[in-house]
Amino acid sequence: MTSTNPAAETSRATARRRSEGAGGREPGAGSWAPLAVLVLAQIGTSSDNAAMNIAVGSLTAELGATLGDIQMATTVFSLIAGAFMIAGGLIGVTIGLRRTMRIGLALAVLGEVVAACAFHIAVLTWGGRVLMGVGACLVTPSVLGLVAALYEGRRRAVAFGAIAGAAALSTLSPIVLGAIMDAAGFRVTFAVLAAYFALVLGTTALLPASAPQAGRKRFDVAGMAVAAAGLTLFLLGTSRLSTWGVVFPMAGCPFTVAGLSPAGPLMAAGLLLLALLVPIERAAEAAGGALIPRSYLASPAVRSGLLAVAMPFFFMGAQGILITPT
Repeated sequence: MTSTNPAAETSRATARRRSEGAGGREPGAGSWAPLAVLVLAQIGTSSDNAAMNIAVGSLTAELGATLGDIQMATTVFSLIAGAFMIAGGLIGVTIGLRRTMRIGLALAVLGEVVAACAFHIAVLTWGGRVLMGVGACLVTPSVLGLVAALYEGRRRAVAFGAIAGAAALSTLSPIVLGAIMDAAGFRVTFAVLAAYFALVLGTTALLPASAPQAGRKRFDVAGMAVAAAGLTLFLLGTSRLSTWGVVFPMAGCPFTVAGLSPAGPLMAAGLLLLALLVPIERAAEAAGGALIPRSYLASPAVRSGLLAVAMPFFFMGAQGILITPT
């Protein structure tokens, strides 16, 4: 009969935990390889719209695009990616985050290929940019969800910091993409982006499979519709401030609201819909299918992660609005 020493057992258990944390036996506990994949995906989705911002000359010369056409192509991506980001997160919860991320990356590859082969600005806008927007709204929430699923404690804080840093680092992408654009044109630039997303798609084999959330059976259609409509109106109004006017309409403004620029009223309508989302979500949570349960918002870890990632995205969005030619 063998005797056990409790102190020795505790020491061995502690050593095993340290070994697993150092050796990477579990990706969430010790391996940083999945984080490298997530960082690459974040850099790609954050850098993509930079190609549109620097392709004005090429698109005008080769496709005969007007400035309005190019602004629409840029806006379509932002509207789709922003309005359906929550839906992308729900899809990830429903079918699994890794699978959702792979679908999003595949759509990104296809969108960049369509953009590279586009023979008309409408094909690039309503084909390439729409596909890329849908891909981004699947990839971004999957990245954030996988960080929360794979890492805990201090490692989670480091991982969220790496994702936020990747988003900030992507602000330098216009330098690289601009060099490619000057040397080879917009088609090669979008082809390079397609190859990049294909490479990231291949590296997702390093991500552990995530099972769908067992308890989720109800999809909050009403909340999703209100959230998408509110975000769409707010983002559309924000993106058109420079071309429609802040208060008074500018030349080329398609319509007015009581003699004023429609940008402000669109933003106000979007915010109103988002405010109405609060009582809608309370009812949905009582039925067991809220978009964002209040328990998430009450979590300091969730709030810190959202703030860490939101700040770089805010400044990147502001940069895009300010530097897009008017």
